Amino acid sequence: MTDDSNRDSSPFEQLAQRQMVQATKRKHAKREAKLFASDRHAPMVPGEQEKKQRDQQRMVRAYRRHKRAEIRTLLEGQHRIPFLQLTRVLRRMTIEDGPALVAHVDNAQWLVDADRLTRYIVLAAISDKIVKLRIQNGYAPFDDSLPGELPTVYEIIRAKLSA
Repeated sequence: MTDDSNRDSSPFEQLAQRQMVQATKRKHAKREAKLFASDRHAPMVPGEQEKKQRDQQRMVRAYRRHKRAEIRTLLEGQHRIPFLQLTRVLRRMTIEDGPALVAHVDNAQWLVDADRLTRYIVLAAISDKIVKLRIQNGYAPFDDSLPGELPTVYEIIRAKLSA
């Protein structure tokens, strides 16, 4: 032990250090080093928060895999070309292009003929784009109309695709 540690310890510990044989001091130092070395290699046990966070991450990854699989299925099906056209419209869309999006959906006969799952996937894609645009432009992500107000672009499209 160094002189600094002797100054911090009690007088009894200082006396024990002075009277202890060097071989005993080395033996104690080796034992301490071995204990601390085993602690370094011990597996860390995740806490409750870490377990919860890992579960949430696992669920988000599963959700994203599911969404990608849905879109892949749609792209491999009969509505591939019109869906690609819609995604091009969504990619170019700005916050002011709401009426143009409603017009595009009105003219999309394939959506009227599509099954319920296809309409749901398309509606989810439209919703995601609208949310992203609202956030990018400083608005709240969701802003549905109140009773008596004009419906939002999303509400108009949802009503058309839910019919």
